[in-house]
Amino acid sequence: MGEATVDAIKTVQTDGSGGGRRKTALISAPSSVDTNSIRKALATHGVASFSVDQLDLPGHSLIQIMREGMDRADFVVGVVDATPASGSVIYELGYAQALEKSTLVFVIGDVPHRCCRRRTTERRTP
Repeated sequence: MGEATVDAIKTVQTDGSGGGRRKTALISAPSSVDTNSIRKALATHGVASFSVDQLDLPGHSLIQIMREGMDRADFVVGVVDATPASGSVIYELGYAQALEKSTLVFVIGDVPHRCCRRRTTERRTP
């Protein structure tokens, strides 16, 4: 893991409060992506990490489980690659930003430009 990545993790996990509560990060990634190196880097800096599929919430819908994960997390780490499974990651990152959670995004490989650009709507007046 590069130095810039470690610095980004340090920045996100520090809130300046000096409190004793351990920070938590929700990791969102396609199932084909190995997140062990991210988890180890976070742990090195005192951040506990989890993914939505690790939450044991029987009887809850997928959206309820994702919301619970977002509520439990101090920040969200997303891993985006060129597979269609990254669509869920992008959705979760958008949800995190709507909740004003800090996000840290890793992009793997050649992700199509359309996945990462902001959509704008052109309005024409008559």
